[in-house]
Amino acid sequence: MGFENGFDGMLLKVVLYILLAVSIVLFVQIIAYSTMSINNHRKRKNKQKWYPKWSRRLEDHLNGRDHIKPVEVGDDERKAFRDLLVFFYAGGEEDEIPAEIRGRSPLAESKKRRIRMLYRDMGFIEDDLEALRSGPWWKRTVALGRLSRLELNDAEDLALEMVTAKEAELAISAISYLASIQSRYLPEQIGSIYEWNESWMHKEITIELMRIRPGM
Repeated sequence: MGFENGFDGMLLKVVLYILLAVSIVLFVQIIAYSTMSINNHRKRKNKQKWYPKWSRRLEDHLNGRDHIKPVEVGDDERKAFRDLLVFFYAGGEEDEIPAEIRGRSPLAESKKRRIRMLYRDMGFIEDDLEALRSGPWWKRTVALGRLSRLELNDAEDLALEMVTAKEAELAISAISYLASIQSRYLPEQIGSIYEWNESWMHKEITIELMRIRPGM
């Protein structure tokens, strides 16, 4: 009887310790989620504030009435400004872009060149290349997406190494990027691309490869 009482007491303590541990984990997760939500909300609010200001400046820059210098963009504004450049160039439906900025007409090629030059001058290309060299796969995927939308070929060699990446999203992003810049090396990789990537990816790979212009 004493043994059973002792065992029951020990079991109760174990259960209490488990419940305490679970409670602590849940509490930490709630705090982390709340902190992340607050930070994301603050970033969205800041972007909403910065976009109209930089949109006007960028319009003037593209029309030759202004010249935006890298030192004018604060460290806390860089990502918002980078995303705005990509949006001006390629369009899209980003939720964080104010509605009055979203309804834009396609840019002339001369203005697109100005955006690409500004993206380079701001150091954003080097940031993307650094992410591709040493960042986790999801950062590589996003960086390739930006460079693809801007039709910048600076990451061609790095992307060629990623067409057979084990992460499907990264491999597709690399193929999409190479197709968008019409890489002359991409056709040589087609056999390896289909061989090394999973069969369920082949349909999406084919769709991306169809963007290659005939005669490459």
